[in-house]
Amino acid sequence: MFFVKPNESAVTQHSDGREYFRVALAETAREVDRLNNAFSGELKEEDDIVLEKEPTRPIILLLFPMQDWRMIKFFSPLELPPQLNWKFADEPALMEWTIRTRNYNTTVANCIFAFMATLISLLTYIGHPSKTFSASSSSEILWSALFFTVLLFTISTMTHQKMNFAYRFTHSGLECCEWKDFPKWALPALRWIAGITAIIFISMATIDPSFLIGALVGPGGVGLMYLQMAYSKNFRALHRQYHHLVFTWNEFTQIAIATNRELVDLKYKMILDGDQFETEWNINIYCKRNQKEVIAAFITPHLLPSVPSVRAKVNVPMSTD
Repeated sequence: MFFVKPNESAVTQHSDGREYFRVALAETAREVDRLNNAFSGELKEEDDIVLEKEPTRPIILLLFPMQDWRMIKFFSPLELPPQLNWKFADEPALMEWTIRTRNYNTTVANCIFAFMATLISLLTYIGHPSKTFSASSSSEILWSALFFTVLLFTISTMTHQKMNFAYRFTHSGLECCEWKDFPKWALPALRWIAGITAIIFISMATIDPSFLIGALVGPGGVGLMYLQMAYSKNFRALHRQYHHLVFTWNEFTQIAIATNRELVDLKYKMILDGDQFETEWNINIYCKRNQKEVIAAFITPHLLPSVPSVRAKVNVPMSTD
């Protein structure tokens, strides 16, 4: 954390009444005072930092460096995992970026999520013992809300999964690292959910003893899931994927700017290691918002002159029709 503190003793007035002050940057208040004493020279108007016709007041500002701000953000910037390394790391990167996105047909996934949300809502309403929602049915309301929330969250983890991508362009070609690691927030979240729901159910059990059963089923089930995630290597292995793709520029046979997604699609033709035949496939280059045109314009000059450039719908994760 950096402290920005003006040197109050350095607030000076010109002969016409105008004031100015000097600001120093340091990591501690003590360092601020030391720097302010070091920079005690007179400021000149030609320095272009004199405040004109504005009254000045002593101020103290707190500036957070990027690493502290990233700790506050829920989604931290992506970093390449140790399992993946760039093949052309010795070459300077012409362009590179990372992105976390849904690498599948999002329209189908969203429709499935909407259908399941509607179905769960109907099941919750039908299974609710009381349709009047009076004060006497508070326990039933809590049960229904918990049932709906848990099932909807479970469905969302299946229909809204995201994959991590890192792209790097050099003079030799294109590299793509894609990976999905076990989420770090999952275990702490399960601990909190189990603890909070246990407290709620035990508190409600003082009103209705049937909530003791719910305490065993709800928080108990979450606790068992936590133990499986924390200590089962096979479970973690199912949720981890690491892939490294390397292409040279002369292997691409078509470039397409997607009209339905923020991506650029590249078709390629190459002989894979151990094969005696050419493989024709494609790679989706996922872009950040409003960047696909810029990325396509960057890639095109590196391709062979005979490579066609089109604008079409891309059937993710496949290519154009």
